Amino acid sequence: MKKAGQIDRVIAFQPTNSSSAAEYESQMAKNIEAAAAPSPHTLTLVLVGNVHAQMTKFTLPNGGNYLPMAALLPRQQTMTLNMVDNGGSAWECIMPVGATTAKQIECGPQPLPSPASPYRRGIVANTDTDASYTANLYLGTKASSSAPAVPVAAGQRQSANTR
Repeated sequence: MKKAGQIDRVIAFQPTNSSSAAEYESQMAKNIEAAAAPSPHTLTLVLVGNVHAQMTKFTLPNGGNYLPMAALLPRQQTMTLNMVDNGGSAWECIMPVGATTAKQIECGPQPLPSPASPYRRGIVANTDTDASYTANLYLGTKASSSAPAVPVAAGQRQSANTR
């Protein structure tokens, strides 16, 4: 795509070290802003998971919260899409109940809930200005999990356990 002039560049923006989820999100936002700065009139497309793309606070199971990456980007210049499937499975890394360290994270296919009525394929804008995403991208199909192309990180093990 670069040779064809369709894209200018691809940038890796994941932080290599952070002490908290909030700091991690903040560092990602700063890396994206720095990458986009040389070309302020160019579209910057960022591919991330749905929590990173939220433009509202994310609440942790323990009651804590933080602002995800998209919420830290300029609101008037940021659009986010939340991908919505019709159930199926996704490859996820989860911390089992009672686990206390990152070494206990288990990665593998996890079931996704199916909606009562399947969604049709399409994009639907959120009209609520306080919505977590600019729009929902409805796949119109079930998702299927696949293992990552890169081996699971040290301290993590593959698992087919459900939540």
